Amino acid sequence: MKTILLLLFAFAFVSGLTEPQDAHAADCSSAVRQAEAQTGGQAIGSPRAQQSGGRTVCVVTVLITDPSGKSPPSRRTVSVPAN
Repeated sequence: MKTILLLLFAFAFVSGLTEPQDAHAADCSSAVRQAEAQTGGQAIGSPRAQQSGGRTVCVVTVLITDPSGKSPPSRRTVSVPAN
């Protein structure tokens, strides 16, 4: 009985920790599309939500290819306000 209660408590605790991350990911999905449109690149990795100047922003890393193909792709980090 104690084992079951302990497992239920652990599950509830871990579930509570992951919910804010899921909420930030949902907020940053439109920021990813905006960063890609702004730069003409493709987002790589997962966006990070962080506080900047009292506001929540999504930090998105974008890979931008050279249209001529002469230069290697460049990485650019873009901060977009979270929705």
